[in-house]
Amino acid sequence: MDDTRRIGVFINCPFDNQYKKCQFAIILTVVACGLQPRSSLETATVSTPRMKRISDAIRDSEYSIHDLTRVHSDEKSGLPRFNMPFEFGMAFLLTESPEYSHDWLGLLPGAHTLDLPPGAHAFGEFISDLAGYDLPSHDETPDTIIPPVLAWLSTRQGCPPVPRAVTSLALCELMDEFLRLLDREETRWKDQLPWSQIVKVAQDMIASKPWRTDA
Repeated sequence: MDDTRRIGVFINCPFDNQYKKCQFAIILTVVACGLQPRSSLETATVSTPRMKRISDAIRDSEYSIHDLTRVHSDEKSGLPRFNMPFEFGMAFLLTESPEYSHDWLGLLPGAHTLDLPPGAHAFGEFISDLAGYDLPSHDETPDTIIPPVLAWLSTRQGCPPVPRAVTSLALCELMDEFLRLLDREETRWKDQLPWSQIVKVAQDMIASKPWRTDA
């Protein structure tokens, strides 16, 4: 298997400001696990259709993470967003392909996010086809999204071993530092921070930490 593909993790999530901290939390967790975050944003090639960029990035990644928490209608249009479920469907189909190996994680909204009773399953309300899967949920905060992402990545057989010092608590504690570094980079790039630079900031920060496999 190609080494680049083996460590690739396609991240399918909202890109709006409200979700930005969660997006950064996923990137940080992926990098801390020794993997490479992938996205349709990474090439910034306007001459290439967005759908081709997405399909290429998914096919070139051994893993993908799909946040399906945005099930509410948009305040302005009154319509829900279907981008994330659509891209999730592309990855799901890839798992059936004889040409590629692919593994995915789906993230669902917490029951209270949908105003459901305790113990209710969110997927039963809006995507019942996932009823056969035990998918984690989060509350759209870094502290609730890092643990399920880290737990999933640390149990993938093809992933590099995760250093013992890389825990959910340790990554949550690094988020403030990571956000400060990204704020500084946003200023330098005049709010046009490229995906590659976000990943590089995460990689440089993780590399500066004393992560040890024997810690």
